[in-house]
Amino acid sequence: MARKNARELLDEAEALLRKGRLDLAASRYRETIAALGKHPSADKVRARLGLVLLRLGRFDEAAGELERVCRSDPSAENRYRLAQAHAFAGRQEEACSLLAGVLEDDPNHQPAIARTAALYQYIGRGDEAMALIDDAIQRGLTGREIAHAFASFAIKHDRAADAIDLLTPHAEDQTLAPDVRGEMLFSLGRLLDAAGEFDRAWSAYEQGNALTRRPFDADRHDAVIDALIERYTPETLRALAEDGEEGKRAILIVGMPRSGTTLIEQIIAAHPAVESGGELAALNAAISGIPGRKTGEIHPPLNRVRGASLRRARRTYLDALDAVSTTADRVTDKMPNNFVHLGLVPAILPGAAVVHCRRDVRDTALSCYFRNFVTGNAFTGDLVSIARYIKAYLRLMRHWRAALPKACPDMPFVEVEYEVVSADPEPNSKKVVEGVRLPWDSACLAFGRDGKMAPTLEPDQAG
Repeated sequence: MARKNARELLDEAEALLRKGRLDLAASRYRETIAALGKHPSADKVRARLGLVLLRLGRFDEAAGELERVCRSDPSAENRYRLAQAHAFAGRQEEACSLLAGVLEDDPNHQPAIARTAALYQYIGRGDEAMALIDDAIQRGLTGREIAHAFASFAIKHDRAADAIDLLTPHAEDQTLAPDVRGEMLFSLGRLLDAAGEFDRAWSAYEQGNALTRRPFDADRHDAVIDALIERYTPETLRALAEDGEEGKRAILIVGMPRSGTTLIEQIIAAHPAVESGGELAALNAAISGIPGRKTGEIHPPLNRVRGASLRRARRTYLDALDAVSTTADRVTDKMPNNFVHLGLVPAILPGAAVVHCRRDVRDTALSCYFRNFVTGNAFTGDLVSIARYIKAYLRLMRHWRAALPKACPDMPFVEVEYEVVSADPEPNSKKVVEGVRLPWDSACLAFGRDGKMAPTLEPDQAG
């Protein structure tokens, strides 16, 4: 078969991007860059790759690509995208510095104004954020980026009505790309909900989900969950469990999306001995690296979970913890859907602790429906799929609750109710912290005040 040229590879990458197949699009963009070599157009393709990596949440990779682009073309747009990557990777100072440079060159650069305002709000400079937005509006800068940034924090400033007026024309603009307009509608829904306009809010959420919905095969997902329950009996789990405490640094926080995993991570990560890892993709990567997995299965054959393959998987995960911190005694990983991988945790991460976050499933379902997940969580686009996914999740967690403590009695397995912790933080936070075998520290009641954790920043729809 003849090798594809750069034009063909680029066309494939763009087609994959339009279909929302971001991982494959990123791979094709990389192949295009390799095919172009030192051709001047390679940096334009690299900039596209940077945008896709932003959407995938691979912010450090995005920053690396965009830094290379900026060395040859330090345009305002390229520096703005690099600032985004730094912001989402937690490097706020670098982001603010880049954005200040963009605005010095172009005071009317609306995306940079919007991102700066969002960063100010994020780091506790809310009055400055609001002043920046108000100044932009007074100067007639009312584009969708400004409107969307305003919407993200207007409720905190009792300005929901103003934000609704500014955002509504953009949410109704049918010339916008579906994913971009969808994000406007989700933001509008939150504002209308806060303003008590519930019928309009529901309509906005319905339209947003219709525009951003992705395929979800509930029957296949049920089959995957059933196979996990059948495979991981207490006897199998006991046989898989490794001796030692090589995985002791890991604190896995699992549950449904929107079930309180962020709150629980904030509480635990406020402990002086703990560093927050956020949502790490490391466990899935570690398991994917074990050979022999068949099509349609998420785990390899159990006879492959041993020897060199098992050691490599463990090293993959532990390296990810080291990338977060080499000095913290413990590191949290709040990837919610790691609940599907708990059967392999006793083998890959002996000594790891698991915290299962539970929340009223009705609240969880609506919270998922009201959230625009750019990647992953394809089940959230309609209420029937959400219900099917929740039922499968509950079925699997009932199995782990019965099987894991019986098979691995030394493995910390803590379950916590979001509503209970919210209503009475101190005794329930203490239960969680001590449950993962940490000494209680009152700092865990002051989470979010030391800079270790903060409200989640969400990347723009890049494109």
